[in-house]
Amino acid sequence: MKNIIFLIALGIIIYVAVKFYFSSLTKPQIQSPRISINNHSFILEVADTDAKRAQGLSDRLTLDQSHGMLFVFPTKDRYAFWMKDMHFPLDFIWIEDDLIVDITENVPTPVTATYLPRYQPKSQVNKVLEINMGVVKKNGIIIGQKVSFSGFYIH
Repeated sequence: MKNIIFLIALGIIIYVAVKFYFSSLTKPQIQSPRISINNHSFILEVADTDAKRAQGLSDRLTLDQSHGMLFVFPTKDRYAFWMKDMHFPLDFIWIEDDLIVDITENVPTPVTATYLPRYQPKSQVNKVLEINMGVVKKNGIIIGQKVSFSGFYIH
């Protein structure tokens, strides 16, 4: 009787282990949101709500060179950005749909908490990519280039 209970328990354990193993193989892999520009790909954090856009990269100490934050807006406008509570300088890439329409390079951290210059594109955009200062120049990113997105849906 003990052998039968042992064999049943062992069979259940083997069944569960095999089922778990094969179910993990068939799960779709989650792809990180990305933007590709001029043969360079950046892993994105997407700021697509008012709360996420308000927080942005504020209070962070660093941003990996292969990462960026993409601000997605529901309508096109000349959105103004500032560097409140920023600890590292940035490049801004202003995007209308899938086209770079403006670039603001070497945006410095604020000198004081009360002097916060605002940065705006020359034309209306519905997306803004923030990346580390110098990445635009290093990767040959220029106005007029197309961008492509993967790993998420832009509504």
